[in-house]
Amino acid sequence: MGEQMAVFLRYVSGTIEKSEQLGNGTLAAEADRAVRRLRRDEEWRMNLMFGYVHEQDIRDEGREEGRTELTSRLKKLREALDAAGRSSEFADAATDPELFSKLCKEFGIS
Repeated sequence: MGEQMAVFLRYVSGTIEKSEQLGNGTLAAEADRAVRRLRRDEEWRMNLMFGYVHEQDIRDEGREEGRTELTSRLKKLREALDAAGRSSEFADAATDPELFSKLCKEFGIS
């Protein structure tokens, strides 16, 4: 079993390039056959592509939500600092994440 595992790990790492080097009946040979079959499967490839596009869309939406939330928190912090007569601290808070977080906690901005 140790030799088969070594061959499989070499297959996964890409150090075995030819299927003839995998041996018959090994886990690596079975994995190679499955990979080759999937590469030929058009429906599987389309599903993979759609899944990738969907994942990218979700990430983009998350980034946009994050930007919107950050903009809202920055606006609230600016208003709170202005009301407290500490507007000069805003520029530093906008460029220093630790100070930004500290001031948001101080003013109860979440």
